[in-house]
This record gives sequence, structure tokens and C-alpha cells, in this order.
Amino acid sequence: MFVTAGLVTVALVGWLILRQSAGDALPAPERRGQQADSGTPSRKSITESDVRRFCSTCHVFAEPSLMPKIVWPAVVDRMYRFVGAQLPELARSGAMPDRRAVEAWFVRLAPEELPPPAIKPEGPPSRVRFARHDFGGKSSVHGVSQTTFIRRSSQLPDVLVADLRAGNISVFQVTGPTPGRQVLANISAPARVEPVDLDRDGHGDFVVANLGRFEPSNERIGQVVWLRYVPETAVYEPIILAQDLGRVADIRAADMDGDGDVDLVVAVFGWTEAGELLYFENRTADFSRPEFRRRKLDRRTGAMRLQLADLNGDGLTDIIALFSQAYEDVVAFLNEGDGNFS
Repeated sequence: MFVTAGLVTVALVGWLILRQSAGDALPAPERRGQQADSGTPSRKSITESDVRRFCSTCHVFAEPSLMPKIVWPAVVDRMYRFVGAQLPELARSGAMPDRRAVEAWFVRLAPEELPPPAIKPEGPPSRVRFARHDFGGKSSVHGVSQTTFIRRSSQLPDVLVADLRAGNISVFQVTGPTPGRQVLANISAPARVEPVDLDRDGHGDFVVANLGRFEPSNERIGQVVWLRYVPETAVYEPIILAQDLGRVADIRAADMDGDGDVDLVVAVFGWTEAGELLYFENRTADFSRPEFRRRKLDRRTGAMRLQLADLNGDGLTDIIALFSQAYEDVVAFLNEGDGNFS
């Protein structure tokens, strides 16, 4: 069995999911809602109050000083298209300020460039010292989404690494007589890897949240993948448990209903569409072929990080989900004990 011994986050998965440069193209307006200056009714004259009210509809207002002038036009354009996709009633209402006027307001007040951040000491130097050891090749395409200490049998901990951009999951043996790297599987964009013995054979497996693609997309290219350990060959066999999902950003495994088997909670980020929070209830009869009943807990896009904990002390595992995009919420789903959550 694998036992998770620790977790070190070396890349912000949310940044990888949301990242889009100023020059990146967005979906065509006819598919994602019209912009204010391309057919949608809008008000041409605006005040600062108009801008602040409209631009805090979905999130805390972003002050112009947060970004330089050159960035704001693309940001405003992207937000208008997002409103067209997620809030079509508002886009058609005529209450939206004119996009070009909003853009001009932010550009006028924004700085030419941002000053370098001030680096302040966070306290006295630590008496704990670390020695740096590089392992694995360096590459500009790497985008590590997760590192986790795992323990195999009675050996010292190894480091499990999921690499979104390189598209692989590896284990690095960093101690012992023969340090080295073992590639466990090639997955198109692994965002999260969870150790679990899904088939109850006494060997450690993994379940993987496969984003499907590093770049933002509304395509249903996400997957939930089971890496089943095959003891005869000492390799991991990828088995797709669910596909045709939006981009899957996180997965957690636990016995959620107290029946002794492992259930799954899956955060489907998507992008402006195709997002949701899913609960996979384990209904397996033959554990060499796991079966799940899928339930949708939340229909919103932007689910990107999960934690499991008993929040109310009733002995049942609850779900804590972080939603980004337009929502910026941390939501608790309380386990009612029968496969339902409130």
C-alpha cells in the first residue's frame, strides 16, 4: 500500500488552469455571448460608480493599479465575454456599461508598469538547513502540478511528481543506494494524483484527475483515470473510469458512505462552460472492475481544489470545494450519510 507522507505544492494549478496571455484567442462571440460593442445593448456614458458596480458583479473589484496599462484591454475584453457566457440575461439587459468606455477607464488610471515587489524579511533566519539536490532533467516545457511523498512497502519515502505540461507521472527515489526516476504513466495533463488501493488487492494504485489540456478550453477532454498496479509486470495500467468531462482539476478518494469501499470526489474545472463537482459512489461487486454511480453536487464551473474532513463531528466525511472563475467561493458540502450532501 502507498501511504501519503506529505505534500509540497511546487506549482499553482489554478494559475495553470486559468492562464491565458493577452494575445490568446477566446471562443467566438456567437458561441459565448456577445460583447457590449458587437450587438449587445449597452450604456455608452459611464461613471466610476458604474464601473465599480458592474466589475464587482462576480468578484471583488480589481483596482486599476493591480495591472499595467498594456494588460487591461485584454482583461476587460475577456471579462465581457465571460459575462456573455455565464450571465446572458445581464448581457442582454442593456444594463452593461460600454466595453470600450470601461476599458478606457481602467487604462487611464492604471500605471505604465508595476513596481518591483518589496521583499521584506519574514523573521529571523531558520536554524534548519537544507542541502539542494537536483533530480530529473530540466526543461522549459515542465509544469509540475503536484509533488507528494509516498512510501512503498518499508522503504524510505519517494517523491511522486505529476507534470501537467510534460504529460507524465513519475516517482523519484531520492534516498538509498540507487536514486533515480521511474515514469509510472503518460497522461495528457495530470493535475492531481491520489494514492488508493481501488481493487483491494493489497497493492497501491492511483486515481488521476486528467485536465486533458494545459491551455483553457471548453472541450470535454477531461478524464478520471485509474492507474492499476499489475504485480506480475510491476507496471501501472491506465484504465479510464470516466471521460467526456470538462477539464478535471482535482480528485479525492475516501469511504464517504461508510460501506467499506472507496468513493471518489471529482472537481471538474472546465472553463467558461463544462464545469461541475461530482461524487462517484462506489457500487462495485467485482473489485477487479470498479463501478461507480455518478452524482452531480454542483453545476458551476471553476471547481479547482478539494479537501475532505469531518467538519461537524458527526463521524462522516464532508467535502470542502474551492470554486474560482466568477464565484470565488469556498463551499462545504455536508455528508448526510446516505450518499447525499447538503
